[in-house]
Amino acid sequence: SAVYVARVVQQCMLPALHRRSRRWDSYAVLWEPLFSMVPVLNCIGNHEIEEAFISAEITPKSSQFGYSYNYPFQAYAARYPAPGTPPAELGDIGPSLWYRTVLGGAATLLTLNNYVPFHPGSEQHAWAARALASVRRADTPWLIVQFHAAPYHSYAEHYKEAECFMAVYEDMFYEAGVDVVIGGHVHAYERTHPVYRYSRDACAPMYVTVGDGGNIEGPVRHFVDDVDPATGRTYCEGLTSDTNKLSPIQIEDSEDPHVRASWGPVSQTQVHEPGCPSTSFQPGSSVDGRPPLMQHGAAADGSPLGFCQAGQPEWSAYRDPSFGIAMLTLTGEHTATLEWWRNGSSGGKGGAEDGGGQDSTGGGPEDRVELSRAPQCALTAAQRRVRLAEMQRRR
Repeated sequence: SAVYVARVVQQCMLPALHRRSRRWDSYAVLWEPLFSMVPVLNCIGNHEIEEAFISAEITPKSSQFGYSYNYPFQAYAARYPAPGTPPAELGDIGPSLWYRTVLGGAATLLTLNNYVPFHPGSEQHAWAARALASVRRADTPWLIVQFHAAPYHSYAEHYKEAECFMAVYEDMFYEAGVDVVIGGHVHAYERTHPVYRYSRDACAPMYVTVGDGGNIEGPVRHFVDDVDPATGRTYCEGLTSDTNKLSPIQIEDSEDPHVRASWGPVSQTQVHEPGCPSTSFQPGSSVDGRPPLMQHGAAADGSPLGFCQAGQPEWSAYRDPSFGIAMLTLTGEHTATLEWWRNGSSGGKGGAEDGGGQDSTGGGPEDRVELSRAPQCALTAAQRRVRLAEMQRRR
């Protein structure tokens, strides 16, 4: 039988280069020995947005991007064209906003962009729906999605910033049978079990946060359930939106659709359609069974709902607030291995609900998991829609 091997490494690699074109070039020179030897499949992040002193505007209704009239990602597009960009369009932002490519004949990779319009009716949403529906699993058994923001993680920084985006796309990922979703943004590492709407589900994607490639400020160090020594409360209880300094509860309770869509930084919320749900509250699901944090409302059974978990969530398989590198190896049509190595031994707190890996001083990866595409999950799109409807009725 055929054995497919592909490796995907996705990190927050591009530095904060906005408005500093010389640094874009010096950075590329630094990485040229590697970039000249391996494929580099980037996705646009918040630091690639450029709006000052140029013709650039991003709103929920922005529909056209291109040089000379609206080019907020021009420095990025000029240096990192998407695979398959026609020669006549090299340097233009249009083809690089989102794209599709095939990895080693084994996987289809879809790259999305959570910093430009993504709601139903947008060009990106229509493209993503067509791309997900057209994947032939007989040709490329694995389906991987990447975008910059990290949807599922338990760090205090950038916590739940992708809720509005996921309100639009999570059902689409589930229905299409996406296997792995890769994100960055959070400068640390976390891997989930297959998860759908904050509950473990064997047929849902595994989400991997690999924003751990390096940052001048150092790695993110605090989980939402850690206690802030400055206040004596958990970091969760001190969270407010970067956009308007409102708490998640204030945003959730607001009747103003613009406020309801305001959780997160301006780089994210500027493309939120009014009313898009940007906050969410879940029942307690920490591995140690404690009730959730920042409680608000109750589930159907009367149990409290919370904005964060009081410990490592049940859907979180491994988390480590350190710099490192991840490797996803597709070993066959139904099997793969994900491994993560910490840079040196930086003293990360770790936290592996399912056992995790080895200490970095032993030479092996800190986290390693064997992936297997379960036969019962090999459903048609129609069957997945039925399963999805059943799940939503039960909720």
